[in-house]
Amino acid sequence: MGRTKATLRVPEDGPTMLDRVLLTVRACCDQVVLVGNERSHVPDDVAGIEYLKDAGGGPVTGLIAALQACEHSRVLLAGCDMPFLSAVMVRLVIEHSFEVGRGVVPVAGRDGGTEKLQPLHGVYLQNQLEQVERAFKDGAHSLTDIVERLDLVRLRVDASMTGEEAMWSFFNVNTPEDLTVARRHAADEP
Repeated sequence: MGRTKATLRVPEDGPTMLDRVLLTVRACCDQVVLVGNERSHVPDDVAGIEYLKDAGGGPVTGLIAALQACEHSRVLLAGCDMPFLSAVMVRLVIEHSFEVGRGVVPVAGRDGGTEKLQPLHGVYLQNQLEQVERAFKDGAHSLTDIVERLDLVRLRVDASMTGEEAMWSFFNVNTPEDLTVARRHAADEP
């Protein structure tokens, strides 16, 4: 992307993607911690939030750092490049985790009947830290691999949200084209 994704604005004259995610997460969680590697840039206007450095191995090492620093039994993981993260989705996943006593990741249907797993909206249990660390050392370097190894509950969100709301909550910005799509969608938001 040419610069830190967290600082990109959606829409172009609007809040940063990080600000959008923080607004949603703060509405649902009582403790918020930013995690990144030594190359990550935390904007100066994000004051009062603890910042943790991870080992630089992507979302899995971010999850490990969050679980190590966790003051609670659960950690909600949310990517800074998902500007339309839904508070409805976050609350569903958190509530379901407490109901079933396990870690939970949302799943939404896709055209053709396939499912889309979103481990970056997952709730992970602090007592699974050792399992996550072991899995990472054994080669599980994607969150999908971690979800499989931890046998997390997959929560279908289609019944509680519209397909479009779930799709946009799962949308992440990885390319300039994705950013253009996000900005177009943000312009249509109420």
